[in-house]
Amino acid sequence: MWDLITDNNSMEGKLVTTAVIVAIAIVVGTLVGRVWSRRIDDRYRKYYARKIVHYVVVAVTLIGLGILWRPFAGQLGLVLGLMAAGIAVGLQDLIGSLAGWPILLVPEAIVGAMLFAAAVGVFFGFYPALKASRLDPIVALRWE
Repeated sequence: MWDLITDNNSMEGKLVTTAVIVAIAIVVGTLVGRVWSRRIDDRYRKYYARKIVHYVVVAVTLIGLGILWRPFAGQLGLVLGLMAAGIAVGLQDLIGSLAGWPILLVPEAIVGAMLFAAAVGVFFGFYPALKASRLDPIVALRWE
């Protein structure tokens, strides 16, 4: 079992490590939330204390899982995004044909929207970087 937890190169090892991280997060979050909320008498403060513990545990867990799965995160996001877009277009066609509605969302519009969003992202990322690269570093640090 310990070999699977420490093995982060195989898919089985990553899945077992993910399950262990999530289980530890649930146990730690529950214990810390219970202990911390016992020390607080006001029920509103108790509620918000549990919410704070929950948010911190979820944030730390997501950071840990992000570090563990970082080689696959980009490909996984791309595949899931494209699958979601395909499912949305398919459901729109199905519901539209059953209800007799015209098709409003065509695949060309989706591709156009993606290309436009990518162009905007590249422009607004590249333009400030180009502008900053032409400045003297001392002048750039003195900006007020």
